[in-house]
Amino acid sequence: MGGCLISAARLKGETHNQCDDKIFFHRTNEITTSVLADGAGSKKMSSIGAKIATKALSRAMPGLLTGMRFSNKSDLFQSAKELKENIVFYINDAIKSSQNFTGDISDYACTLLFATYVKNCNRWVIGHIGDGVICAMDCKDNIITISEPENGEFANETFFITDSEAISKLRIYIVKGIKGVVLASDGTAASIYSKNGIATGLLKFFKWQREYGEAKTSSILRKNIEQVFLKKTNDDCSILLHQLKNIEVVQSHLKVTKL
Repeated sequence: MGGCLISAARLKGETHNQCDDKIFFHRTNEITTSVLADGAGSKKMSSIGAKIATKALSRAMPGLLTGMRFSNKSDLFQSAKELKENIVFYINDAIKSSQNFTGDISDYACTLLFATYVKNCNRWVIGHIGDGVICAMDCKDNIITISEPENGEFANETFFITDSEAISKLRIYIVKGIKGVVLASDGTAASIYSKNGIATGLLKFFKWQREYGEAKTSSILRKNIEQVFLKKTNDDCSILLHQLKNIEVVQSHLKVTKL
């Protein structure tokens, strides 16, 4: 179902009591969505917020994309505007409707990264608010950066899906010509991303996923977090690999439209 392979792993950082990074994905025959959220360590309910956000959005995306219009640029920008509004509203409403909601939405603060593959139009809808990084493998097996971390005015400050300005800070990309996507939290980004580029070693993860399947690749990712990524940070680390099963459908040219 869905025509995609998904593997993922997450582990808590050395100074954390629990892993506030959460991952969830949902597959239908036409739409596959993977979501990663990093709960704000300074907020008491952020782990719950991240869990709600990933689960709610992954299941809601088929419905939220029903009216998405890809026919021309004007339609696309309007559709993206509506999508941003709907994503923020849907996640915040899910948090507020949850059991034992504290009454303060900021207690549930989390960043958000997602990738949705839409089979019938052979496009990816990718979204990001806050830090962490989203990268992809193009048709020539190059690793490229789709969305960089976005930080605030001060060190270690970023933006969250629960912020009042979340709609304006949520970045949406429509992407063609890629075989797969990597979502990585801020902790993992410390190992795989810099302003000079992204780690080409990620190509091995994609290769292993095709050779060994989802479950074994998830184990490999976990080992890499434990043995490599956590050596460079005290933060939680999570990574999600989302790849097309049929790479023959990938078009020969890369096109990234930021909305």
